[in-house]
Amino acid sequence: MITPIKFHQLINQCHEITIDPINRLSDELMKDIEKILNQCIDDASNNQLHMEAFENARIFSKGMKQVKKSFNQHIAHGFEQFKEKQLATHVKENEFHNESWALVDDSILEETIVINTLSSQATVEYQEKLWQLNQRLTIVNNETTVEESNNPLSPIQFYVALRNALQLLRMQHQAKQLCYKSLSTIIDQFYPTIINKANALFIHEGILPDLRYETSADRPPGKYSSHNKDNETISHQNNGGEKEPANISSPVEDSHSTTNAEPHSQRSLVSSIRNLLKRARNVSNKDDYTPIVKSAEEHSHSRKQNPPQGSDGSDLEQEPVIFSNESIVSAVETIQQSAATAHFFSAKAMDEVLHTPTNITENSAQVYDQLYKKSPNGAINAQNMYTIDMVGMLFEYILSDENLPDSIKTLLSHLHTPFLKLAFIDSRFFEDKNHQSRLLLDSLAEAGTNWVDHDGTAQYDMYNEIKRVVQRAVKEFKNDVGLFEQLLAEFNLLKKRVSHMHNLRERNSIEKKQGQEKHEQAKQLASQEIKNRIEGRRAPSAIIGLLSPWFTYLTFIYLREGHASDQWNKALRVIDNLLVYSSIKKIKQDATQLTNEFNQLIRLIDEGLTIIAYNTNKAAAIMEELEELKQSVLNKQAVKTTLTPIDKQPEDADNTPLENAVATEEEKVMNYIKLIEPGTWIEHDNQFRLKVNGYNADIGKYVLIDQNSQKVVMLSRLEFAREILSGTKKIVDGSAKPLFVRALERIHNNLNKQVKASAH
Repeated sequence: MITPIKFHQLINQCHEITIDPINRLSDELMKDIEKILNQCIDDASNNQLHMEAFENARIFSKGMKQVKKSFNQHIAHGFEQFKEKQLATHVKENEFHNESWALVDDSILEETIVINTLSSQATVEYQEKLWQLNQRLTIVNNETTVEESNNPLSPIQFYVALRNALQLLRMQHQAKQLCYKSLSTIIDQFYPTIINKANALFIHEGILPDLRYETSADRPPGKYSSHNKDNETISHQNNGGEKEPANISSPVEDSHSTTNAEPHSQRSLVSSIRNLLKRARNVSNKDDYTPIVKSAEEHSHSRKQNPPQGSDGSDLEQEPVIFSNESIVSAVETIQQSAATAHFFSAKAMDEVLHTPTNITENSAQVYDQLYKKSPNGAINAQNMYTIDMVGMLFEYILSDENLPDSIKTLLSHLHTPFLKLAFIDSRFFEDKNHQSRLLLDSLAEAGTNWVDHDGTAQYDMYNEIKRVVQRAVKEFKNDVGLFEQLLAEFNLLKKRVSHMHNLRERNSIEKKQGQEKHEQAKQLASQEIKNRIEGRRAPSAIIGLLSPWFTYLTFIYLREGHASDQWNKALRVIDNLLVYSSIKKIKQDATQLTNEFNQLIRLIDEGLTIIAYNTNKAAAIMEELEELKQSVLNKQAVKTTLTPIDKQPEDADNTPLENAVATEEEKVMNYIKLIEPGTWIEHDNQFRLKVNGYNADIGKYVLIDQNSQKVVMLSRLEFAREILSGTKKIVDGSAKPLFVRALERIHNNLNKQVKASAH
């Protein structure tokens, strides 16, 4: 048991050895933020943005030292809170937020989402080393579980420290978002050193020196795993001097230390998937192997602890042949060039083959069959078995992905065999986000989603373009991974040209719809303003006759000048003043001022009717009535008025009712909708799909457009929420993420559930 004194000493030491890299992190962070904010000044596209960017840069430059000091103090305070067992850092996120969604218009919510997204990405990126530090801190903390929220060096501490520090400055929230993204970049540079130094300290102290990484699914909460033979007793000394203590002046080196510093690596996620597969397959260590069984029906992941038996029941001690990567690649090559695959290029069988998805399970089983033919006594090691499983699960996901049209799923499924071979040729395939083959698969899927309808129709001949890429990959891929780079470059060039044409069509359709929407909004506001003034009041016929053309004039002003303009307010005062003047009971002896004011109103009305090109005869009649009204008022004659009916509206007015009060459930969904990012697909009545183009803050509506760039729908957040609740519209889950990322995350989640279910 760690004594309180020893506990405090160790945490102080941990803080001391990480102070230097943390200080260097904060130094570089301040420089990078200042550079980014200054770059925003140069990139500003208009004067307003230039002024805003200049002000943000000025504010940060003036308060930079204060921000840096506060940032470092918050990190240091985290260590003090940990020693007092009071550290619990959480950033509340919307209950609907479980994906990396984009941001709309709520600055506080946006900031929270950015912090959660970026800190979660960092946690996944450095999952192994962070888990190891959590386990060691748990031991130091006398078995009180340490997780990201109460680990003083977890990524969330750095993001919250920056958030607290930025509260000192009155910067715009867009500028703060740039600060968090800058921290994400700087963490990639310095965090591996920080966390390695911390782990090295505890290894030096003999605290879980041989700790090996396991995912959360592999262990109960708060527990650790070690290669020590006796896991029940953990020595806090140097193992009797048998092992040289780690050098705490430099990062601990292992197979993941350099990769974790790479921002485009998914090694942690892939490693976690492999660990889950190991758990699901009941494989005890990475050196285990599985004997090859002849047929797919008989194939099972047998364990080497149960070797085949002779006729007398005795064990056969014959050592199995472990197939090399080259042997597996050769087996896959045979399948790729098999008669079934050859039909892929037969003109006669082409349509039939392309409309039938590849049987992923059968393909995988054929690999084992080919290996069995080479050596019935052969076996495949666990790591290679996991690779076959992972490629299979990747393409099973593709076949089930609701984002993709069925025709594209079928096409992409035929890439299973070449990608299976690729996985054994290039180990970076799963781990490198920028691997050319991954990018190619993502690009094909994106094009299929955007330009191939679910009824099978395609724009820009995109189905055939994707088909050509698939054919070449199946036919031409031998062992040169450069083929995927070539295919990616050619396809992306095509996609870029198509995107340009499509974006022009899309923009034209959206601008047309936005113009219509703004016109309707202008009509509604003009109608409401007039209604507020005349509803239930008595008014002369001259004023009632003016309302319809004046409604058109107000609509025109809104569209050209906006409702905050002087022109808009002046036009509204025309109606206000006419109503006041026509209701005057007594006029002072000198009526000159009233005459001038009346004449000014008539001139303004005449100008307004001329601007909207109102019918000349009707305009003349209105002007004549207004002159008669003026004379009646000035001559103290009774003015005949008519009670304006409640339902009396100017012609062409939009009588759209105001939205009802928002229900609690609607409000929850509205908050969820705030997290939807552009590019997300929305399914309407299970008939067609609309893509979220963005949020128009001017009219307060989301812009959705169909795949043909013809149908544009604009919905307020409340209208959107009600359609989701009614089932009219459904958000296609995770559609804004690249295909490969979605697949790996889904594979991980499914395996995690499977392992947890088998544990109960």
